[in-house]
Amino acid sequence: MALNFGQSGDALVGIDENGTIVLWNSAAAALLGRRFDPELARVAAGIELRGGLTALEAAARRTAHVLTLDGVGTPPSSELLALWQRQRELSEVVTARATEGAPGQPHRRALNVIAERI
Repeated sequence: MALNFGQSGDALVGIDENGTIVLWNSAAAALLGRRFDPELARVAAGIELRGGLTALEAAARRTAHVLTLDGVGTPPSSELLALWQRQRELSEVVTARATEGAPGQPHRRALNVIAERI
């Protein structure tokens, strides 16, 4: 049985026994006997958003970790260099951390910053 988190218009938001946020239409909601709770709907949306961002950050970190492109064998494009410059302008601290463990690897550095900012 799923837990009710709320509804909006013709849809009901909930979470199933596996912890997955689910969305039912109004007919399914009526069969389940669910009622609207806007605060719980906001909580459910926040859980889903945080979960998605966490997964996106983890994917960016994994990708950066397996990149083996160095700046000599695979020179950075002008777009990557421009991205790195914008990243440095946004945060010297974050870009300094992104450079650790990635000397001469501009592709990995840029992706490390992206993961950090997520």
